[in-house]
Amino acid sequence: MGVFDCTAGEFICPPSSRCECPAGLGEGCSHLRALYAILSVVKELAESHSQAEVVSMFPPALSLMKGLPIPWEYAFTDSEIEDELKTLKKIDQKSRRAITEQL
Repeated sequence: MGVFDCTAGEFICPPSSRCECPAGLGEGCSHLRALYAILSVVKELAESHSQAEVVSMFPPALSLMKGLPIPWEYAFTDSEIEDELKTLKKIDQKSRRAITEQL
């Protein structure tokens, strides 16, 4: 079984898959296998839990987390943050000087 092509209304059988993943092994790529694994787990959970309980076990959608700010500490080291702050202070000082000179 392959990937379902909605526009053609048919399955694209392996090894012909639209996924560019280099890990295809004849029965689909690793993404397709991961989907089968998730569906298998959901099927097992559905036998002993309600739909609401199963849904509550999933992590929040990435789209909900995209707009959240990321602390600088997660993206940069302390020295990089200090360098960036020094640069911002220099820019601020130059901007203030330029404004006072124009007045």
